Amino acid sequence: MAHFQKGQSPWEEGMMLQVHEKTVLKWLRHFRAEGVEGMAEQPGRGAKGRLKAEQEPLLAQAQAKGSGGRLRGEELRTLLAEPFGVAYSLSGV
Repeated sequence: MAHFQKGQSPWEEGMMLQVHEKTVLKWLRHFRAEGVEGMAEQPGRGAKGRLKAEQEPLLAQAQAKGSGGRLRGEELRTLLAEPFGVAYSLSGV
């Protein structure tokens, strides 16, 4: 935001940060309304997880009990489906 104080336009700022000027204007609006706190990621963005918060540590424990190493997508789907009753597509895991 210091660049605005030096007179740079949203377009110039966007070019420097490699984002669209509308993104810069949105950031500026959030900053002016809420200060630094307004710059934090807002809740509700992105896809929601299907596991409940209390299930996530159980998933980590189940993975640790496995053969070790990395899980393939199909293995992860099985690990999620059986104990948790959560169905994912292969591209969704």
